[in-house]
Amino acid sequence: MPRERMSGGRLDLERVAAAHAGGHVVDLAWQRERSIVAAASADGPILVTDADTLAPRCEIPGHGMGNSSVSLHASGALVATGGQDAQVRICSTASGVVHQTLSTGGPWCERVRYHQSGKYLAAATGRHVLVWDADGELLHRWGPHASTVADIAWYGDVLASAAYGAITTWGLGGETATRVYPWKGASLRLLWSPTGRFIATGDQDSTVHFWYVDSGKDLQMYGYQTKVLELAWDAGGRYLATGGGTVPVIWDCAGPKGPENSRPIELVYHGAPVSSLAFSHRGALLASGDRAGEVAVWDPIESDRLTPVGAAAADGSEITALLWSADDTALVAATADGAVIRYEVASRTTDIS
Repeated sequence: MPRERMSGGRLDLERVAAAHAGGHVVDLAWQRERSIVAAASADGPILVTDADTLAPRCEIPGHGMGNSSVSLHASGALVATGGQDAQVRICSTASGVVHQTLSTGGPWCERVRYHQSGKYLAAATGRHVLVWDADGELLHRWGPHASTVADIAWYGDVLASAAYGAITTWGLGGETATRVYPWKGASLRLLWSPTGRFIATGDQDSTVHFWYVDSGKDLQMYGYQTKVLELAWDAGGRYLATGGGTVPVIWDCAGPKGPENSRPIELVYHGAPVSSLAFSHRGALLASGDRAGEVAVWDPIESDRLTPVGAAAADGSEITALLWSADDTALVAATADGAVIRYEVASRTTDIS
């Protein structure tokens, strides 16, 4: 395919590879040690590709009535998928062969997430969270929650779940919640800070919550234009980037009070609502994508100008997911039209006309 290079500041984003997932990409995963990318389309197949070339490794048939989530095993040899048929499938990333089919017993599977060790797999299904071991034996059926579980996330051996009325944490080996963080609202996205100090949520009522894990105290940030589905922590756990409108906002969570009374960093560039955010693994580059298909890369912490240091367009289709390579030299973007695009990110050496 022809290479396209776009410059915006001091970085070039060069489009070097592309694949098609068959439809609107709802979830994207990157197993970096094995260089594998998996993309789940809403009502098509699950595509597993080589991360460097995006050449297909295999294509896994989708779930009946649609797919919802995908997660790669720590080894890179397996991929877990969930969908509207209330099943979780564990498949080979080399051949696509289904190794196990796990029934959730619920109305559908909203989210699947492997434990970082690969020894456990969690799924959000209806008002419950299920956890299986590596052999497919059901270890936990946590719940019921007050409503459908919207999101789950691991931190060590603790799993957090988001549903209407509370954020709840659960520990492996226990059948009851380790802690409940109540509030009268609905959280849609949930993300642990890398240090485990905070749980951040994006909410239905156009707010963001910071939960102090140890004390249970919470802060609620207002002023967003839309419900907040976009969250990203930097690798050190100091900065949280949030969407919820056309302007990404970054909160500084350092110090004993975290983001309380701090002034957020606002990144003004996008002409359409932001739809995806991702911090790099080293340093603090932030990638943002919007509903018009624009991708921007920022250096909001080190730069004295809050303007993108790189930019690219992805065929005019909404950016549904962004992921950085382990060395931060590449960025993969997925779109609502089903495209999966790899950009190489490099410092500019010459002017590109």
